[in-house]
Amino acid sequence: MDMGLLMFPNPVATVPMAQMVENLGFDSFVFADTQCLTPEVWSHLMLVATATERMEIGTGVTNPVSRDPAVTASAGLAVQHASGGRVVIGIGRGDSSMAKIGRKPAPPAVFERYIEQLRAYLDGKEVDRDGSPSRIEWLDDCEVARVPIEVAATGPKVIDLAARHADRICFAVGADTERIEECMARARRAAEAADRDPASLRFGAFINCLINDDRDVAREAIRGSLSV
Repeated sequence: MDMGLLMFPNPVATVPMAQMVENLGFDSFVFADTQCLTPEVWSHLMLVATATERMEIGTGVTNPVSRDPAVTASAGLAVQHASGGRVVIGIGRGDSSMAKIGRKPAPPAVFERYIEQLRAYLDGKEVDRDGSPSRIEWLDDCEVARVPIEVAATGPKVIDLAARHADRICFAVGADTERIEECMARARRAAEAADRDPASLRFGAFINCLINDDRDVAREAIRGSLSV
């Protein structure tokens, strides 16, 4: 099992924070992409790419509303090249990033189409943009390892579409193991229905966690992120 951290980039602390996380032995380090709460995520991931050596890095998560799939693909491929193949693009429908600009998360059908286009762009394929052919042309000049797509999923519709198209699914359903097992079983069934090998999917979970010697202090510190 791999363990990683989801944090916010910081204008002055991103690089030392990433190096500390890597030195502590974590397997991955991802940044939330929520433009009104954090600095621009891909520029900070580029800094991390050149300041670390081992751990996986990426978005946790970006969204399909404020970023065109070609923009996300081009940014992800650039950081993939700079990091030596350590990038994962985590993506969800858009939550805080949309709420802060008065917009709604992408409907599941729109989200699914976006992932299809994103996968094609990442693979160097041509994408039909309403009759206009489009692809990442600069990719012709360099070799870049395949970038995995990880979908953050909560409800059944997003779990199903993630099982059809994504490389990984990271469940945002809490820490109850029975609930996570139910979501994993649903994803496997959806993959089979789409003629995908369920064993090809990787699963993860977003878990709110805080470590402190004083349990009451820890509970108070994490209370806000656990509130419904």
